[in-house]
Amino acid sequence: MKSSPFRVMGFLLTAVLTIGSAAFAQDEGDAPIKGSIAAAKGTKKENLVKAAKVSFQAGLSAALKHIPGKVLDGELQVEGGFLVYYFEIIRADNKTIGVVVDAGTGLILRVDDDDDNGMGEKDGGDK
Repeated sequence: MKSSPFRVMGFLLTAVLTIGSAAFAQDEGDAPIKGSIAAAKGTKKENLVKAAKVSFQAGLSAALKHIPGKVLDGELQVEGGFLVYYFEIIRADNKTIGVVVDAGTGLILRVDDDDDNGMGEKDGGDK
């Protein structure tokens, strides 16, 4: 059986839309992360806290060691299907930087230059 050009085009269009929507599903265009504790969005906050192996304070210390400054905000959250701490830090030069810390290992998973609307520095994994 020979495939028609329309059938092939339909298949390709479906593949492109599927792949494109999976890429778009990432939080605000951020680089994908690979954490150590899988978690689902919508999980109750108390269950997330129980699942974290690294304390909030230890995650905060790791973020500040990587990006010195003052913390504007910090929270335990699910990102990309993994449990992470997210901290917003303002540096001495007044740039706001987002730091994603693995809630299972305390490793830096990503650094976002928030002042550039998501188009700035990306760093995947600092030990």
